[in-house]
Amino acid sequence: MIAREKAVKPGLQNMLIITDKFPHHQKIKYNKNKVVKIMPTIRPISDLRNNSNEISEFCRSSREPVFITKNGYSDLVIMSIDTYERNMALLELYSKLDEAEEQLELNLPTKSHKEIISSLRGRINAKL
Repeated sequence: MIAREKAVKPGLQNMLIITDKFPHHQKIKYNKNKVVKIMPTIRPISDLRNNSNEISEFCRSSREPVFITKNGYSDLVIMSIDTYERNMALLELYSKLDEAEEQLELNLPTKSHKEIISSLRGRINAKL
C-alpha cells in the first residue's frame, strides 16, 4: 500500500511514510523460508560516554544505527557516515520516484528512453 501524504516540511520526507511506502527498506533478513526481523541496538547514554570507540566501531562494521537512551527514553541515533549518506540517497531516490508517480497520474508528457539518451548525448557532445 502506498501512502499519499506529503512531508510536513518541504524537502524532507517523513521516515514513517517512507517505511510504509517501501517496506523492503525495513530491517528484515530472509533466512531460508523464514522472515527474521532484526532488533535495533539500544544503549544508554552512559555507554556513549564510556564506550564511544566500541559504539563507533559497531556502527561502521554493522552498517546499522545505535539508538541512545537517556533516563529510559530515546534521545539520539548514531550511525556511520556511510550509512547516513546511503539513507539520504535512498530518501532522495524515493522522493524522485514519488514525484514521477504523481506526474504519471496527472498524465503529464513523458519522454522515451531513446529521447532521454539522445538528449544526454547531445549535452555531453556540446561540452566537448
